[in-house]
Amino acid sequence: MPKYHQAVIVTGDGDFYSLINYLLAENKLAKVVVPNQFRYSTLLKQFDPSLLTFVSDLRKNLEYTHKRKSPKPATESAEMASQPQTS
Repeated sequence: MPKYHQAVIVTGDGDFYSLINYLLAENKLAKVVVPNQFRYSTLLKQFDPSLLTFVSDLRKNLEYTHKRKSPKPATESAEMASQPQTS
């Protein structure tokens, strides 16, 4: 598989154990991202912990947070209200 540098596998399932072993042997595995750090296959727990990354650890970087606009200062609002409106 020469058309990629390294793979990232997202799974908590032990069905990917053989694929992970193969990619490790080929030096083609960057990380295994596990969705639920409290519930994942014991087969995956056999790998070096530095290979595993948990979504909960990445949440701060991945989660969208709506940034609220700060309210306009009172002086600016008052100035706009006192200006005559033109149509």
